[in-house]
Amino acid sequence: MGVSAIAHRPCVRPTEIRAIFLKIFLGPSPAFWPTRAVARKKSAPCALTEQDFSRWRLIEDFKQRLEAAVAKTPLSATWSHPERALALSDYLSLYLFGLLNPVVRTMRGLCAASELERVQAAVCTRPVSLGSFSEAQALLDPALLAEVFGQLSREVCVGPDGDAARKRRWLIQDGSLFEALPRMYWALWRR
Repeated sequence: MGVSAIAHRPCVRPTEIRAIFLKIFLGPSPAFWPTRAVARKKSAPCALTEQDFSRWRLIEDFKQRLEAAVAKTPLSATWSHPERALALSDYLSLYLFGLLNPVVRTMRGLCAASELERVQAAVCTRPVSLGSFSEAQALLDPALLAEVFGQLSREVCVGPDGDAARKRRWLIQDGSLFEALPRMYWALWRR
């Protein structure tokens, strides 16, 4: 029996129609509804340890190359401001550290990893806040990184296998693509 059938019956009042409509379309009466917001349980963040990370030597080498490139390239005045807590070398080293260690999946995870003692000793000098890390992205000059990676690529081509490295087509792969592929498959299917 639909709402329209009930409305044509003379013994049903309009307030009863509203109550029936609410029960049909909105489920149980408000007496059974939660009285406050029901919070979703957050998954516990995975606690990373120093043993989870690798490629410490690459970070040291990168920092040395970065210092040489900083001496050649002028930096924005904000990087030398005395109140700036996050130094340029700390930001870039931490960013590279995240790329080299796929166990760190997010910027939050990277900032949390910066609180570990060994990470502070080898990668960044102090714990990094989310705000500082996010702000540094806008302040970075890409020419500085081009200088560092250009120097590294020249060294690869000069080594014992220099001719083979020079002829090789280099490709940088990002693992996040593999996570997105199953979600993107529907777009190919719809073609």
